[in-house]
Amino acid sequence: MRKLRINQETVTAKWFSDIETPGKKLSKTHIEAGFELLKMRQINNPDLFLNKTALVVEVKFLEEIDELYDEFLDDKKGFQFGTGFDNITTFNCAAMKSTYASLVPYVKAYAMALPFMIRNFFKDVSMDTSKFSIKIVSKGFPQVLKIEDSGVYALKLIE
Repeated sequence: MRKLRINQETVTAKWFSDIETPGKKLSKTHIEAGFELLKMRQINNPDLFLNKTALVVEVKFLEEIDELYDEFLDDKKGFQFGTGFDNITTFNCAAMKSTYASLVPYVKAYAMALPFMIRNFFKDVSMDTSKFSIKIVSKGFPQVLKIEDSGVYALKLIE
């Protein structure tokens, strides 16, 4: 029986377990396999990749939203939204083309607008509208050869 290998690493049950278990770190081979999968999906379903923007949030944010959503539905007027979601983390997987300095103006616009958008959405004039903090991560994050692949990778993270 022939073993499945990705860049000389043998793919085992643990490899799949790591990718399916929240909190486990992904290896370089996980990322490379993800890129290849997305490239195949882009070829087979190009309409799914027409959107040039994507939003990636931390798992903690999604878990908290999920836990509080039912509580919010039960008492929309009295519900108190927690704090701590006042930062934007951008994962720059095209650092060779997009430097930190070139990304900051784009992210800064969102950092300033989001608090006002949230306040208007909830119609709460007392809500804090301080701009969000910005963090741009380039090191230790997989880099792409073609800039188009960065959006494809973000879609996989969302999926």
